[in-house]
Amino acid sequence: MCGLTHMRLFRKSLLLALAILIIAICSVSDNSYALSFDMINPTGSSEGFTIINDESEDIDLYRFKISDGEGTITFNEKYILKPQDTLTILSNTAEKWLLIEDYITSDSELIKVDGFSLNDDGDDIYIMDHRNEIIDAFAYGDSEPLIELEIFQKIPKKHIAQRNHAFGIDGDVRNWTIHVPGRTMYHFEREFNALVSPFSFPESEGIPILGQLKDAEKSIIISMYTFDNNHVASILKEKLANDCKITLLLEGQPAGGIDDNEVGILTSLWMSGADIRFIKSTDGYKRFDYIHTKYCVIDEHTTIITSENWTDYAFSNNRGWGAVIQSKEFSQYISDIFESDIEGLDIHEFREIYPTSLPKIIREYTPTEYKSEFYECKVIPVISPDYSFKSINRFIEETKYRLFAQQLNVDYDWLNENENVLQSVINLGRDEIDTRLFLDVTYADPNDSDQKDGYGIFTALMDSEYIDVRYNDNGILYHNKGIISDDRTWIGSMNWTDTSIYDNRELSVIIDSAQVTDFFAELFLQDWGNDFNGNIELIIEYDEADYGEYITFDASDSSVPFGSSFFWDFDSDGEFDKEGKTVDYRLFGETEITLTVIDVKSNTYTETITISLSTEDSEFSLPGGPIKYVPLILLCTLIILVRRYRSK
Repeated sequence: MCGLTHMRLFRKSLLLALAILIIAICSVSDNSYALSFDMINPTGSSEGFTIINDESEDIDLYRFKISDGEGTITFNEKYILKPQDTLTILSNTAEKWLLIEDYITSDSELIKVDGFSLNDDGDDIYIMDHRNEIIDAFAYGDSEPLIELEIFQKIPKKHIAQRNHAFGIDGDVRNWTIHVPGRTMYHFEREFNALVSPFSFPESEGIPILGQLKDAEKSIIISMYTFDNNHVASILKEKLANDCKITLLLEGQPAGGIDDNEVGILTSLWMSGADIRFIKSTDGYKRFDYIHTKYCVIDEHTTIITSENWTDYAFSNNRGWGAVIQSKEFSQYISDIFESDIEGLDIHEFREIYPTSLPKIIREYTPTEYKSEFYECKVIPVISPDYSFKSINRFIEETKYRLFAQQLNVDYDWLNENENVLQSVINLGRDEIDTRLFLDVTYADPNDSDQKDGYGIFTALMDSEYIDVRYNDNGILYHNKGIISDDRTWIGSMNWTDTSIYDNRELSVIIDSAQVTDFFAELFLQDWGNDFNGNIELIIEYDEADYGEYITFDASDSSVPFGSSFFWDFDSDGEFDKEGKTVDYRLFGETEITLTVIDVKSNTYTETITISLSTEDSEFSLPGGPIKYVPLILLCTLIILVRRYRSK
């Protein structure tokens, strides 16, 4: 009986010891050592990780081990990791795309590897001390970690998980990001003093850009998604002839490809001495989904940022915003990004991509005067994918009284997600802030089954009490990505999509200036149009005209719900003859004209007017009225009389 009691006590003690051990293993300590993971690479032939000493004192790694929950890596001897130093351990020699030079491999005498391996689809990894306390942990993909832990997404091939230590070294997965080696890792915004001149497309036709390029003396760098503007190319050729150094970085795989016109213009510039490079996938490695930027830096002191690509069509047809920014410090910041982007495994020289292309004749550009007004401003560059998500949400959330956004592309899935730009804007409306979103629907069809476009977002939000939403209905491509928050303006290349924020190289700028913001706010409100006050009023305006002439009928000043369609009946047959707010029609005599307006909820409103044009002498009436033919009739009569006289 006594032996049985002792056996029970032994079992209880054993279970208690095991429980204590499990608790020790299955909890992350306060990390008094501040030793943490910095990088995780589970894919490829050189999988591995980086650890970093975030402490202010030396750490001896001999006292620690790395575990994947099954196998371990331990240190065979004393190894001192100094403050802020890192150690990278890889399974084999580093692949080129990793861009790592300082590391050790699994066969190093410094370490012992016992069954340790990272799974491509998902795994968990731990730093443990000599007491088996977990100092740091990370789990990704399809993982079942030993402890309660937030799980990071699956890490794609030729990508790594990178920790941003500035945001903390706890287990919060938001401190981690999917990173492609070779990308910059800017973490914080910087503010610069500058002189800024705002301009818009299509009103300016890009003349402010051309004027600044004409003044270039030493250097021009251009980073662009697509480029084929003849006027810009003409100026660049002129500058090349005067020993100005010109470098272009272009997207090598834009949607739809690079057309022959652009290749011909680039060939001409390359033959004139321009350094032209493309970023393009190399063996599956590409730092960004797209180089989607639209900027240039001139003589290291002037930067131009636009929402528009530098193409002939965009300069003359698109709605877009742009700014000339004069600041040596700001320009140097942007130049540093350019210098980083233009080197790498995914960069290809022009002739490597187009070895036999022929030059296109570039028409000489005749300068056009354009008066630019500059304002003293504070400017903040916003770099994507580095920190654009945090910047744009902060920019929106700080709004006090008005938020106007004009966007080419908004991610439809953001309607059903919590943490994104669109939801941040909608939240402003809950605080009774004037919140408006203007969408482009140029290439969308309201009658197809695809709801994930501008019409789909409009339909989803049109009854919202928190945000006013409209779309373009005047035939202009609203290629803009602009935002107005109180007296600040956001200009740049970044669409409201996950790809633009997390995977593209994008450049935007926040301009803190009441004058600059008023310039763009006026444009936005012009594009926005009349506000509907709930009272339906159909207004038909037209100019006086003669019998048989075309008359322009304009109903754009009508007060109707946004999204309403306008239909015209000019012959009283009950069938619509024209559609649109403004139409032309040719009238004869007295005509009854009926305007029918149908809103998005299928409500119908009509207005009928009658126009009477004089029919005097109309038996011989011709288009434009008979009076213009009197000289011709008199001349013919005179010729007949002369011939009769001579025949006598």
